[in-house]
Amino acid sequence: MIIGLTVLLVLGRRTTRGSAAFVIVPSLVLLALTHTRTATVGLLIGLVLAIGSLVLTSAAARRFFAWAVLVAAVAAVVFASALQAWFLRGQSKENFSNLTGRAKVWDALLAAPRTAAEQAFGVGLGDKSFGGLPIDNSWLAVYNEQGLIGVTLVAAIIIVLAGVALLRPPSLPRACAIFLISYVAISSYTEAGLGDASPYLLHLALAASLLAAPATATPRATATPFMTPAVPQRRIPRWARR
Repeated sequence: MIIGLTVLLVLGRRTTRGSAAFVIVPSLVLLALTHTRTATVGLLIGLVLAIGSLVLTSAAARRFFAWAVLVAAVAAVVFASALQAWFLRGQSKENFSNLTGRAKVWDALLAAPRTAAEQAFGVGLGDKSFGGLPIDNSWLAVYNEQGLIGVTLVAAIIIVLAGVALLRPPSLPRACAIFLISYVAISSYTEAGLGDASPYLLHLALAASLLAAPATATPRATATPFMTPAVPQRRIPRWARR
């Protein structure tokens, strides 16, 4: 998350390259050591969408996008085996296909019998687990705890934010909002917490604040320290003017 926002701030000339490198380089090292695949995919797709929204109005974004595509193509060819090994994390293809056992928990959750009330409203807030195993999917966790109504509300929030982002003119706040929305949407596939108080809702709130239209300031009459307030003129009766 911090890597993508820092890159966008550099492209928008809101920070220096040295300060950005001080943040990006350690974050990339931590990302490589943790082997967080979902965060990596969300970072890449979010940056592509965010920078793509700036391509038509920012020369720096166009240059960065062109160099990023070139470097990614070369790295994909030269370091293909190393990237594949890092992405698999030493797992077999079977474990990778079922997302380290997550798919089995998801299938069991969807196959579990539910009443009509549980389908609509869920079983109540819990620890984001099913049968003692973590759900690790925001949408299924919301469905399990808050039912179809909760899933509808969460989907409506993301769809509305995405629609507002598409209608806003190209700008750095819009690009940051697009990055946040896309990152949260992708991370929700293998992370729980989108349906309650969590960093993901904080990210969406930040995206909404970035997309909010700035309030128009009411113009005020300017005054200097030496100006005296105007004295209202008294109306003189006609008979007194003679």
